[in-house]
Amino acid sequence: MKVFMLVDVLMSKKSVNPESGKVVYQVFFTNTKKVVGDDGKDILLPETAKLKFDQPLGKGPHLLMVRITTYQNQVFYTGLKEIKDPKAIQALNEEA
Repeated sequence: MKVFMLVDVLMSKKSVNPESGKVVYQVFFTNTKKVVGDDGKDILLPETAKLKFDQPLGKGPHLLMVRITTYQNQVFYTGLKEIKDPKAIQALNEEA
C-alpha cells in the first residue's frame, strides 16, 4: 500500500548491503499524525519508526510517499519519493 506521510525526521543512517554493495539510508522518524492511504482512508501507524530511502534526509518535517508492507506481523516502510512543496508541508503541519 502506498501512502503520503508527513514525518518528523530524527536522523538518517547510511547502510551498505555487503552482497550487492547498494547504499540505502535508514531514516528514523516520528509520525506527525498525517497518514492517508491511496484510497483516501486514514491509517494508524506507530509513533516512532524507520524507513528505507535512497538518500539521507535532514532533521525536520518531510512529506514522503511511502510503501508500507507487512511480513510476519512486522511493518516495513520504504520511501518512494519526497514531495518538496514547502506550502503543502506547512499546511499539513498547521492542520495536525
